[in-house]
Amino acid sequence: MERRFLFKIINGIKFRICKLVIIFGVKINSPRLVARTLRFSLFHLPTINCETRRSKHLMLVFHKVGGVEDLETMYPAGSCISAPFDIKFISRELIMTMLKYSTGKELSDINYKFVLNKNERKRICNYYAEALREIFSNYNGNRYTLSFNIGYYTEREIPHVAINNNIKPVVLQKEGLRPNESWKKMRNFYAWYLEPSPYALVMTYNYNTKECIVGAGLCKEQNTKVVGMPRLDISHNFRRCRVKRNVVRKRIIYYIIDPIAGLPSYPDEGGGYIWMGFKSADGKVHRREKFSVLVERVIVEMARDNPDIDFVIKGKGGATHEKYWKQYDLPKNCTISHEQIGNNLLYDADCVVGFNSTILFEAVAAGVHVVVPMFLGNEPVGMNQYIMLPNSKYISIAQSVNDFKTKVINVVCAKEPDKPKDFELQTSLDYWLSNSDGNASERARYELSKLGIMN
Repeated sequence: MERRFLFKIINGIKFRICKLVIIFGVKINSPRLVARTLRFSLFHLPTINCETRRSKHLMLVFHKVGGVEDLETMYPAGSCISAPFDIKFISRELIMTMLKYSTGKELSDINYKFVLNKNERKRICNYYAEALREIFSNYNGNRYTLSFNIGYYTEREIPHVAINNNIKPVVLQKEGLRPNESWKKMRNFYAWYLEPSPYALVMTYNYNTKECIVGAGLCKEQNTKVVGMPRLDISHNFRRCRVKRNVVRKRIIYYIIDPIAGLPSYPDEGGGYIWMGFKSADGKVHRREKFSVLVERVIVEMARDNPDIDFVIKGKGGATHEKYWKQYDLPKNCTISHEQIGNNLLYDADCVVGFNSTILFEAVAAGVHVVVPMFLGNEPVGMNQYIMLPNSKYISIAQSVNDFKTKVINVVCAKEPDKPKDFELQTSLDYWLSNSDGNASERARYELSKLGIMN
């Protein structure tokens, strides 16, 4: 623990130094200095098993928490499965810093197209090209970049720059939970907003994503493969070994219903967001603030009423703020989890509470019962379309506060052991995440091998 803490401090200092040097390098217009600094900033993750010493192959990964866990599942540390190439990560925050100071503009995934002219984009490409040449200079084998979304502005220019430098760009598209109306909107938007990119390989979680990006003309169909969600494999493994766990106290995991995060939406042509299905009759946009607060209060109330049950609150991406939850004066049996990804909490969970998140599918695959609160009060009824899990043996939809409390407690107190998924649930897992068998990681590794990355 002390070693890990020291490692975190050293890396934090390294990151801050690199950020300052990048700002300085951009201000004096030195792509070479910026490139060397980005190369110095690269890091490995001890949770990923890969060939690091004297490797002639390199995959450069643009760090994103959810996507990184997919890689961790594909090449888990301590296992016999190892990536036969080096995997180095680059901080997207450092890339954001480089772009901000090289253009003098605040950029985002939405406004990127609107605020940059051709000369500014050309300057960005020059910085990218210099950085990629520097980073890959000692690798004369297979050379790849990996991103986790076609639309991220930090990697928007990477495919063209990579191809020009004999580097193959790959993307694992982290996009899956959208109603059909949203997919149609996104396809039209992508066709208008994004440019076709010469990706060597695009891997997707499901067929909807593939049809969306291929239909928008962003990539070639023959280079786009549906592999499923690799990190869902972890949940399948949990289900197989959960029968062996020693349960001391019952545990409920509440994955926070964030007012924004996880809300299906699509960008509009004015550079803003349109939130799907959350408009009232007068045209006003509704988010989930009232709904979120209501569920929070009910969870805390249940924790007070059931001191013999543990309640764990998990925020999106680890962003659970202690100060915010102090207003509730949480009881001792109600704790806050700060883990980046919450699927590790599933192993000891007896019930999961959440709304419109892949974690619900992960819970179901792990054999954990899910209760979805649907007591919306005066909120728009359009939220019903975001209940993407079918009512089944493992999923309960609560239509009122009392119904919610009853169903959660009944699930936790049930003596019936976990059972394999039923057919309806398998169909749902396949439709949304193309992974009812727990083999998405193997499929992703296979698609990478076809690129020659295993040579």
